[in-house]
Amino acid sequence: MIFIFFHCCLLCLLAFFLQKKFALQPLGSIFIWGLGLKCLVGLVSFEVVQRYGGGLHDSTSAFNTGSILVGKLLENPLKFAIFFFEQEFYYNFDDYRNLYQDWTLQALFMYKITTFFCLFTQSNFYLVNIWFSFLSYLGLWLCANAIAKKVTGTSWAAALAFLFFPSVLVWSSGLLKESLMWLFCGYLIATMLNWQQKKSKILPTIGLLLFGFLLFKLKFYYFAVLFAAGFVYFAGMKMYSLAYFRSNQVRTFVFLGSIFMLGMLFVSFFRKNLAIDYFFEGLVLHYQGLVNNSDVDNIIHFRFSEPYWLAVCSQSPKALFAAFFSPLFWESEGNLLKMAAGLENTCLALLFLLTFLLVCWQQLSKIMNKNTKTYTQKVQQIDKNSKNKLQENELQKVELQLLFFCLVLYVVVLAILITLATPNLGTLIRYKVGFLPFFVYVLLAKCGSAWREITKN
Repeated sequence: MIFIFFHCCLLCLLAFFLQKKFALQPLGSIFIWGLGLKCLVGLVSFEVVQRYGGGLHDSTSAFNTGSILVGKLLENPLKFAIFFFEQEFYYNFDDYRNLYQDWTLQALFMYKITTFFCLFTQSNFYLVNIWFSFLSYLGLWLCANAIAKKVTGTSWAAALAFLFFPSVLVWSSGLLKESLMWLFCGYLIATMLNWQQKKSKILPTIGLLLFGFLLFKLKFYYFAVLFAAGFVYFAGMKMYSLAYFRSNQVRTFVFLGSIFMLGMLFVSFFRKNLAIDYFFEGLVLHYQGLVNNSDVDNIIHFRFSEPYWLAVCSQSPKALFAAFFSPLFWESEGNLLKMAAGLENTCLALLFLLTFLLVCWQQLSKIMNKNTKTYTQKVQQIDKNSKNKLQENELQKVELQLLFFCLVLYVVVLAILITLATPNLGTLIRYKVGFLPFFVYVLLAKCGSAWREITKN
């Protein structure tokens, strides 16, 4: 009990220190309340899934393995250090290899990280769960706050999408790879968005390299897409300073899309699964392996035939729809967790439809107002604002367009890859937490801005 009390006090001290540090930030006022909810959900959701969803194998497996590895660490620290830094560990130590025969490199990395949390908490599952929720929330909050700071007037959308959206709240809490993933992703995205405000670039650069490496080891798909999107963002910011690119936005976005593909190609040299000569075949083989070991009624079915790259492209629209909206409520088949996911997906589909209609209405209103606007009004508008102010507003506008372009690229590409690679609905519900907050944020932000524009006119 004393040990648990110590951890609770430490968590509270960290929470109040961060609350004081973030008090003046756009989402500073909700930091402590969101953190409390996150930790609570991390504990409750595990018990609910254990009772009604058949359990969380990944959580229990990571905890059990981490607890065993703590014993290995205390027994022979030097041998554990060799194991920790050696990827091909199973060629060297039989006693490590015999723990689990089905370790993947991503699972192995997760087990190694969990070992230190088990050591720190004396293998108390609930304390490990709370710490993972704490770190996950920190990453999500940093990302949401950076976006809210960059795009004024969207704090509410960022908070709802990243901190309070039901499936994001649940599936990025507790002892899951997604919790660690969001710590790494959140820091990386926040650092990139705040890069221009950093006076010294040394510590941010070290942070980007460290957390980028950790994300690559844990979720290389996420790293590849995030690296390419970040590359596009920085390249686009440089290009938008040129008048030519500001006046030819369509060509610019096409060019930036090409840069995105080059970024993905660069990352492919560091991972066999992403290698250009194996990527599409590997994606199909992974899909087929998962289908053969899953319930037929719980699978999103795709048709693949050679050439695989063409088959993947043809199945991408179906994968994109499934990533955002499957299963719908009437497809839940009475399963409690699938019913909850189906209800959320149905509401998300309605939000998407509403946003689409409002944006179309907004654009139609702009066209009508543009046609009725006289030359005198245009001159008066220019007279009211200085030339420098107009240029500043134009640059800010194209910067926001670039940010939304990068978000859409990240969401679309990652949604397609994750869905094609893991077509199991139960797994997809959890895995899509990596891109779902951005999708929800874009919908809420666009819906809100379109509505304000329509009502103002």
